[in-house]
Amino acid sequence: MYLDFFKLKELPFRLTADPRFYFLGADQEIAKSCVRAAIAEADGCILLSGDSGVGKTILLQDLLSELTEQYAVVQIRHPELSINEFYQAVLAQLDDRMPATVSTVQRASFDTCLARFAASGRSVVIALDNGELIAADLLDEVLRLPRRQRSGARNLRIVMAARPSLERMLQEPQSNSRASHLCLQVKLLPLGESETRLYVEHRLSIAAGNSIALFQQDAFPEIQRYTGGVPRLINTLADAALMLAFNRSRDSVGAADIRAAVDQLRWSEFSSRAEAADPRMSSGRHRQIAAQEDPRGGHIKIEYQGRVIAEFELPIGKVSIGRAMNNDLRIDSQFVSRHHCQILTTAQFSVIEDLQSQNGILVDSRRVSVHRLKAGDRVVLGEHCLTYTRSQRPASSKVALFPMTLSPKTAGGDAGQTKVLKSNPAFTDEPDGHAE
Repeated sequence: MYLDFFKLKELPFRLTADPRFYFLGADQEIAKSCVRAAIAEADGCILLSGDSGVGKTILLQDLLSELTEQYAVVQIRHPELSINEFYQAVLAQLDDRMPATVSTVQRASFDTCLARFAASGRSVVIALDNGELIAADLLDEVLRLPRRQRSGARNLRIVMAARPSLERMLQEPQSNSRASHLCLQVKLLPLGESETRLYVEHRLSIAAGNSIALFQQDAFPEIQRYTGGVPRLINTLADAALMLAFNRSRDSVGAADIRAAVDQLRWSEFSSRAEAADPRMSSGRHRQIAAQEDPRGGHIKIEYQGRVIAEFELPIGKVSIGRAMNNDLRIDSQFVSRHHCQILTTAQFSVIEDLQSQNGILVDSRRVSVHRLKAGDRVVLGEHCLTYTRSQRPASSKVALFPMTLSPKTAGGDAGQTKVLKSNPAFTDEPDGHAE
């Protein structure tokens, strides 16, 4: 790893959202202020929209962490739920003394719970991330909630963070009634070139514990050119460039290193990727991240001692892997760290990231910190090997049943007992991995 070489205390460009590394650009400052004001004063639902990777999740987490005890906060990061499951998730966080099994009963339980908070002078904030995944019937239910309160109490706020697809759906002519329930819509934009430089330097200073200049000035226009100012893409490219400079024994990253890293990642210019996604887009900062490949999901096959013990389709979002119980995929092995790595998946590609594990991850016998997976890649985690291929079906957000544990006992079963994970619309309290 390059930490000692560059005198860094920790990885500066991990994809996992970490509040310590959070950087607020001008647009992020404005968006945060608007949402904060709406939570304090408005009556209705708040929509925070933005392309994948621009920092919706971390901004929302940052904002919620600053709310006073006046607010009870409910967080739902995976809203692919039925109406009944939604109320179960909300009540479980507000008051687990109110079990219910029927949606009408749960609505009444929720109203009772909300009234109790109002009587004590507290408001409830329900924050839904990945709002573009919400089903139409639950969307209608959620949008109506703030104005369905009885006795005139107005102590419920709902904040949805979502990709622009939800915003566009709300703007369709047949969705006028839905849009009327919104009290605020905020669009979160990528960083400009000057902010991209500040972002990179900010993360480096946190990782080093002091101000440090590892990127030459000519590197920043190239970073902007290939990332469009999207923080998640900046993290991926900057980490790859640092690894490349380390392998070449260079003490800083220049424009040539950025271009070489781009070649390794097989990226084209951000503008061309955005236009490929939607030819109607102009050349402004409002472009979307585009598909570089066909929109099929990823498929993982796990082997132990040369035998396949599990395989599954990768869900959109994050799959955490490690020995600890709170991982999505738990591998009970002394050669696997408590939180070893994670796989972040979009509709177009998957990226695996080492979480500073003791033994690291090897892709085709080469140790990597962040790697964009391609068909046929074999990832070694101790005694286990993960093989990545492209799925034969479109990417889905509901394709795997987690959490799951793989242990030596699992591996020692009958050869025909390969575990295949299937669909499950569960929600979780773990971070969704939508890094800033």
